[in-house]
Amino acid sequence: MTDFGVSWTVEGIEANEETCRLYAERSPALATALSPVIGYEAAARLVKEALAKGALVRDLAREKRLLPEKDLARLLAPRRMTGDTTSRPETV
Repeated sequence: MTDFGVSWTVEGIEANEETCRLYAERSPALATALSPVIGYEAAARLVKEALAKGALVRDLAREKRLLPEKDLARLLAPRRMTGDTTSRPETV
């Protein structure tokens, strides 16, 4: 039996980090990281507004001053949310 992960990959393929970062930034699911801090209702309103305006959750949260910039950067860091524990710096 072959390893499923190996048998279905294309050797040498690499992810486009910038495109992946853009998809992550555009996801309304980012608001779930803010929910424990700003509350479910506020996070849900933020997502609804972001979707209606075509805006980023991060930008609206910043605009509304829901949290200090340092907290937003920490909470919305994609590497933190995915459990990546490599030594690479957080990207925003």
